[in-house]
Amino acid sequence: MLDAIWPAALAGLLLALLLVPGSRRVALAAKVVDRPGRRKLQGEAVPLLGGAAVLLAVAGGSWAGVWWNGAPVPAGTLPAVLGALCVFLVGLIDDLRKHRGGLSARSKFGLQLVAVLLLCSGRISALSDGTGGTGGTGEWLALFVLLLVLLSVINAANVVDNMNGLSAGLVLISAAALLLFGNGFLDAGHRLALAALAGALLGFLPFNFPRARSYLGDAGSYLIGYLIGLFALQLTTGFLDLPARPIRLAGALPALLPALLLVGLPLFDLTFVVVRRLLERRPICSGDARHLSHRLVGAGLSPVQAVSLLLFLQLMMVAAGGSILLAGAGAKAAVTAAVALLFSIGAAWLVAFERRGRGLP
Repeated sequence: MLDAIWPAALAGLLLALLLVPGSRRVALAAKVVDRPGRRKLQGEAVPLLGGAAVLLAVAGGSWAGVWWNGAPVPAGTLPAVLGALCVFLVGLIDDLRKHRGGLSARSKFGLQLVAVLLLCSGRISALSDGTGGTGGTGEWLALFVLLLVLLSVINAANVVDNMNGLSAGLVLISAAALLLFGNGFLDAGHRLALAALAGALLGFLPFNFPRARSYLGDAGSYLIGYLIGLFALQLTTGFLDLPARPIRLAGALPALLPALLLVGLPLFDLTFVVVRRLLERRPICSGDARHLSHRLVGAGLSPVQAVSLLLFLQLMMVAAGGSILLAGAGAKAAVTAAVALLFSIGAAWLVAFERRGRGLP
């Protein structure tokens, strides 16, 4: 597998290293920057167009990998590309309007929904005309659940983009895990795109961690969330397979656990934030500095230490997801139970750590 994917990964890496400095200059000249203030703790304005460099690096790396290997373009590529461009443009518009408050949460979610519907246009058509299943209620429900998961991952990658290196680092780990565990499950074209994504994020990180000279912006975080969510669902459910193979609710739900674990900590943080805001009767889209990363810093860690710990936890989560994915039919229940126990212990430890740091009972 390494021989097949290295041209895409290397091209993505080199393109990111070359393009991020250019995106910084453009962002500074156009004043597309994130300024200090409110919850923004950086000491200076930071350019927001790193996501544009990542997009071009992923596209260039994918093309280089396909050209080098002579791999066929996978079915469903056009809708996937259109969806990626759509979520990127939603974030880019929001980044360009930062000084005026950005897009409303309702507008962003509505445009993201358009993107995932573009992505699923082939499967929706196949369900409607009967070529991708019977068109029964269970199949439509399965598609609805998968779309909801993908929308959640898109926003989860944005939610965790709250400390230097965090969102890009977490998604890089997920991309590497999908490459490792997806050998034999994902086709050549999808592996090359994943390799290009991993390379692009690796090339972006020196400009984002530990000191940020460029941010992904909403455009970049939405884009990498879309891509990692899409490939996680493809690996576990065959989401992009066209002509469509049926996806039924009874099969989709068990496949979601490894998919969610392979995405990992971004989804955990998003769920934690949404549940907490609902319990506090606050709008779920209201911003605050009480994400898991902020709470670890409040418990006594430095930002670099907090990000490093969360990246380690991400490694544990994707390893758990891969273990469930690769376990035989008879062992899946035992592996799932062991994973649940380990994460319960880990969650209890994190709560105890934070309480000690804050002096809480």
